[in-house]
Amino acid sequence: MTMTTHKATEADIDELMARLCAADRREVEAACIDDLRGSMLRADINALRWRGELVGLYGCEPCSDDQTVASPWLLCTDTIDRVSKRAMAEIAVEVVSRWMDGRWRVLANAVHAANHRAVAFVRWLGFEVIEDPVGPGGAFWLFRWEAPRDV
Repeated sequence: MTMTTHKATEADIDELMARLCAADRREVEAACIDDLRGSMLRADINALRWRGELVGLYGCEPCSDDQTVASPWLLCTDTIDRVSKRAMAEIAVEVVSRWMDGRWRVLANAVHAANHRAVAFVRWLGFEVIEDPVGPGGAFWLFRWEAPRDV
């Protein structure tokens, strides 16, 4: 069965908050994000479902100072452990391809260096991972993608 996406609702956000997977919970705590729920309520985000179960919420938020630069993100529930890798790969490629289609010049964010699955996933999606410690406690690595420059 394929994955489905829809505009996230407040109920989706509450479900994610109650079922945030351990790796993402550690990442949110390490990032010192105090009001995750409030941040998500103010953002333009989507829900990802597999067999009706919430897998996660994702978005790509423009940076306030440069509207050609955005920060992609994904937070998952424990359902991610049961989703087929193929199904996740198919939807991720579709979503990231839309982000890379010319709307954004640069996509960049940080990933918790200890979240090996997330690091491998963003690399697989075509992002460069810069293994220099950044963020709170130096616990994060930057990942980025830049649109090819026209010759």
